[in-house]
Amino acid sequence: MTISNVAAELRLERSVVKKMLDHKIFGELPTRGALRSYGWFSQSDVERGQAFRDSRVGAQHWSSKVGLCHGYVRQLLELGLVAEPAPGPKRSLFGGLQLSSDSVDQFRRSLQEAISFADEDQSDWVLLPQALAAIGGAHKPLGPILHVALSGGLPE
Repeated sequence: MTISNVAAELRLERSVVKKMLDHKIFGELPTRGALRSYGWFSQSDVERGQAFRDSRVGAQHWSSKVGLCHGYVRQLLELGLVAEPAPGPKRSLFGGLQLSSDSVDQFRRSLQEAISFADEDQSDWVLLPQALAAIGGAHKPLGPILHVALSGGLPE
């Protein structure tokens, strides 16, 4: 496979794949000629690239996907409810704040376990972001509220 094929498989730009090569995400690849610093790629190289790509989530993308503003994501990060990928030079491969896919999945599972709708009448329930918006003010402590709720500190 060529670098263009790998970029298409990974759904990334070629420049990002080249950065992944510089950071040795694919391991040591044999060079191909004097002018190219990379050779051909195998399917196992693509799988390593996919594993690396899938181990992280862009915070901006995730926040828009779940309907949170970027400030809420920062609160969740500061409280340890979600985490950044392991520190190192590989963090700079993708622009912006990155979150660990495992921590995002764990946060989602924790929320699903904490929420029990049962057979209760939910007609008088209000979504938490709507309740915070109704309170007004600039600072919305969604992160601390979720932290207390997940640790069992909110009254039922």
